[in-house]
Amino acid sequence: MLLWGGYAIFGEQATRVHGEKVSFLFELLGMAIIAVVVFAVFGGADDFKKITSASLTNAVIMGLMTSLGAFTLLYALRIVPSANQVPVVVIIAGFYPVVTAILSYLFLGSRLSLVQWAGIVLAGVALVLVNWAK
Repeated sequence: MLLWGGYAIFGEQATRVHGEKVSFLFELLGMAIIAVVVFAVFGGADDFKKITSASLTNAVIMGLMTSLGAFTLLYALRIVPSANQVPVVVIIAGFYPVVTAILSYLFLGSRLSLVQWAGIVLAGVALVLVNWAK
């Protein structure tokens, strides 16, 4: 939570100065550095032997969606009229677990409990309340 929260704050500060495209390139550079460190510390070269065409396709789609999502967030952080609206942008972006739960239910057959459905409904209410015009 701290990492994602900090990501939005530092991202907004940088993007307001030099734009979302430059921030996006530096974000990708940061990801590459972390990937190298993770492989150095935790290994994983043997995992490449496990790649299948389906797993490769899914991983590439995941990477494309992650990148497009990150760029979209940086763009949104740049175009919000004031720093007071940054938390609203981040809260909307943070709604993704609810979207994941619903998509998992629809496409993967995941089952959600009544309490989990209630959480999704309450998250939706919270999203409306956060965006409510003053």
